[in-house]
Amino acid sequence: MKKTAVAVILLLTLVISACGANREPQQEEAAGKSGTREYVSENGPIEIPADPKRIVALTNAPNILAMDVELVGVDEWTKANPLFADRLEGVQTVSDEKLEEVLALKPDLIIAGSTMKNSR
Repeated sequence: MKKTAVAVILLLTLVISACGANREPQQEEAAGKSGTREYVSENGPIEIPADPKRIVALTNAPNILAMDVELVGVDEWTKANPLFADRLEGVQTVSDEKLEEVLALKPDLIIAGSTMKNSR
């Protein structure tokens, strides 16, 4: 009985993993064709660059740093945090209050909270 149960579980695991194997390449292929991806935010879906080169993070900058991408602007809290000092050398401190400063950095992607000023 135990051998049969183990065999059934292994078979189900194999079937389930095989069913999901095609999802990622299709999404990447679609993103490669258009150059953008759809992100569903709490304010609704928006198109973002599939492979942004210059990112301004007005929020969640430590999470963005973990993705090993180029940040060109971060919020004041992140910039002042000594844990990130070496990784943020040359990165500008910006704020949602000064949209002109953010746009002067020519970012491909701006990451901001939905309640921040100028977020929509």
